[in-house]
This record gives sequence, C-alpha cells and structure tokens, in this order.
Amino acid sequence: PIIFDAIDAMGIHFERAAVSSPFWFAPLQRNEAQRCRRRERWLSRSATATVAVSARDLEGLSVPDGKGRVIPVAGREVAVRDSPPSGQVVLLSGNLGYRPTVEGAVWFAHEVWPRVRAELPRARWILAGARPSSAVRRLPRLNGVEVHGDVADLGEFMSLAQVAVAPMHSGSGVPMKVLEAMAAGVPSVVHPWAADGLAPDAASVVAVAESADVWVENVVRLLGDASAAKELGERGRLAWQRHYHPDVVAQQIRDVVTEAATG
Repeated sequence: PIIFDAIDAMGIHFERAAVSSPFWFAPLQRNEAQRCRRRERWLSRSATATVAVSARDLEGLSVPDGKGRVIPVAGREVAVRDSPPSGQVVLLSGNLGYRPTVEGAVWFAHEVWPRVRAELPRARWILAGARPSSAVRRLPRLNGVEVHGDVADLGEFMSLAQVAVAPMHSGSGVPMKVLEAMAAGVPSVVHPWAADGLAPDAASVVAVAESADVWVENVVRLLGDASAAKELGERGRLAWQRHYHPDVVAQQIRDVVTEAATG
C-alpha cells in the first residue's frame, strides 16, 4: 500500500502566488500551479491513502472520496514562560527568506508597524529566524524594528513576545510560526489566509485581521492589555495540545499507516 503524504498542496501555493505576482510573472506561476495539480491528482489517485496538513490542502489535492486524511504538522514543544513579558514586543519568527513570509513582513512594515509605533512609541518588533532575505534585512531602518537571522533557538525571543504576528496572505499548509506561538502561550494576530490552515477550533483562538486598520487595532489592544493577551495565549496553548502536540500527531500517523496496511 502507498501513502501519499503531500504535506501541503503546491498547486494552491503557486495559484495563490500568482495573485500577488507582477503581471509578467503571474502566468508562469499559474502554469506551475496547473503542473503541480496534475501531479498531485495522479499521486492521490494512485495511493491507498493521501494525507495533508489541513482541510484546505487536502481539498486542493482532489483526493477520491474516503481516501484522504488531515494530519496536521506537529508543533514543536516550547517552554511556557513563568512570568508575563515586561516589554511591548511583537514577534515574527520562522523562515525569513520564505516568499510568503517576506511579502507579509514587508506589507506589515509599511502598512501596520508605523501606526502601531505612533500609538505605542516604546513598542519593539523583532523578526527572528532563518535565512532573512535582503528585503527583511532592510526593515531595521524603521524605528523599533530588529532582525535576528539564523538563530539557534527561538525560545529567547518567544519569552520576550507579548504578541506574535503572521501576516502571510499566500503560501500553503500551516504556518509553523503560529503553532510555535500557540505552544508557548503567546497570542497571535494572523491574516485570514494563514488562519484558514488551522483546525477550526484552533483558528478561533487567534486574532484574525485582514485590513491594516484591523491589524493595528488587534496588535495595539494585545500589547496594551496584558490580561487579554494572557487569556488568548492560554486558549491557544490548549488548542495546540489538542491538535498539534507531537504525541497527538504521531498517533494519527500510526492510525493511517495501520488503516492502509489492513484496508
């Protein structure tokens, strides 16, 4: 028996990328999306079972009825801090060279961050993770912005954060940056596209924002209200334990392997 572990749907990834690409590059992205969809459709029809990390990705794979399963990516265990953070720190973590993250970071830098700083002059925005792009490395030109590239351990930065952000409006799968924040009990403000990759009740424990006005409102509210931030962070931690804890995901993988082997 073959199990096709697609992780995420690359057809969706490139199709969404075409929306924000320059007019001369969008046709290439759409062509790549079609090629990926053909390959994914062939693989899912050849497999005994097909697995993806979210319902959106599974639907994008065109899996035959009864052969698909959602098994989320396992969020890494992160130590929960003993005391609340002392500063007004916003965190964007993860792969800082990944195109959807870079696009989201640049948008947040231009449309949201200056307005947050206007209301909270002491606020800090930390970008920490791997392989920051040149566009990300230029962001510290803005007041209150820090970039830390190729960090070995995000725990130090997660312990400082009062709010995590995921402004990605493209890509596929589940944003690991959101799962890591949930695991650490840090509340997140996320774009609807990023939230759509989460389990339904997990999506209800993040603050969802699309327009710049709503982004500013949510980030400022959570930075200024420690009790609201703590309550949302605790709800996120519980959702992470239900859906994304490594033990939970490992059991789901064992189940689908057993079903494929015996079915």
